[in-house]
Amino acid sequence: GREESSSLPVRFAQSWRHTAAQSAAPLEGARYMSCAIRAQVVHTLRRAKTLRAPRYRGQRQFWSDMPAGASSILWFEELFGFREGSSYRENRAKFRMEGEVLCVDGAPKFKRHFVGRWSTPSLAELRTELGDGETGGLRFKHLPTPTGVEPLILDERNAGAVFQAASQFNALEMVGPGVSPREGIAFYCNDPTQGPKCALACPGGTVFRNHLVNETGQGDTQIDLLADVGRVLGNTDECYWTMQNGYAMPSSSSSIKDLALTLNASPQLIEEAEAALRVGVHWNTQARPPHTHRVCQVYASALPVAYGRAARSAEWEPFARLVLRAAYEATLAVGALKARDAGRRQAVYLTSLGGGAFGNRDAWITEAVREALDKFKDAPLDVYKVHYGTRVQGAWRDVGSEYPEPTTEKCCGSEQLCRSS
Repeated sequence: GREESSSLPVRFAQSWRHTAAQSAAPLEGARYMSCAIRAQVVHTLRRAKTLRAPRYRGQRQFWSDMPAGASSILWFEELFGFREGSSYRENRAKFRMEGEVLCVDGAPKFKRHFVGRWSTPSLAELRTELGDGETGGLRFKHLPTPTGVEPLILDERNAGAVFQAASQFNALEMVGPGVSPREGIAFYCNDPTQGPKCALACPGGTVFRNHLVNETGQGDTQIDLLADVGRVLGNTDECYWTMQNGYAMPSSSSSIKDLALTLNASPQLIEEAEAALRVGVHWNTQARPPHTHRVCQVYASALPVAYGRAARSAEWEPFARLVLRAAYEATLAVGALKARDAGRRQAVYLTSLGGGAFGNRDAWITEAVREALDKFKDAPLDVYKVHYGTRVQGAWRDVGSEYPEPTTEKCCGSEQLCRSS
């Protein structure tokens, strides 16, 4: 419940009305307060659950994700040798690529980070490349993890494993639609959600995506993994949504409702849109130093149902479901491709795309996972659904129950396939 207090910070917070963009960058709203009052307000808002997003439940997570100050972002300076400043151009100039290796000449210790191959395949492209794939039979297990996904990525026993990372449609971890890639990546450490944890577990790849991808970085032109879906659905003409720093926000109060009507009238259009969705893939990228092993990361986004307050959840549903289905299928397709190329079973770790602050319903997410598992039921995949916490929530308990569990011994994030000679 709401914390009771007569202090100035609480009274201020209770009277403060903010937009989604202000929620995403809450210190903007506190710019004109004295340092002492601002510090008290920020402290209070972090503690008061019901004050995090007074008007929109789905945005409460904003307040726990807000930047906590310079002391908490020292990891960036300690790893790369400089403090991430306000100039995107100057920050970017500190990094360079030599082939697939990120070079940081000023770093105190780790001057080279292996980024590996990066691509943004569509689901259709992954399906074509995979073809019939390998056989071996899918295995599945729920994996409650009180410490989250980051230790799994940093565990060298998971070298070669595929990790699905929840991001925005720019393959980055913007805390809200009002925060751009120009703000850098150092503040990711203040976000307790699992997407940013995945990103920081492989910081070389994250620097690449923010500062160097497509040779110029995302300071001016951003990746849009939903762009081809927009072309299929006619978004340019119909203006169903606009992309804001990786968030697909409704263009008007009725645009998502109009899109829902269009999708519900055409199952074929839904299939075409699913096939057009893209994901961002680091096929073989280095875990955070001093670790040297490499993993595969699949960056995928869900729709910001809780952020687009112009539309109701029911109006988002057809669009949200197709995005989730395509994202989970694409992730398992990446795993199946790696299994085929390596000739062995492949471990794949899934997360809850669009859950929590994004407002996608559990039923939408679990259905998407079920369908993806069924499509790859014969593939040599060991699939783990990572649950942040100590138990599996009720909506998930029977997901994957028809599949055997993976064996415990793994090598390079996978097991050798048994093939007939």
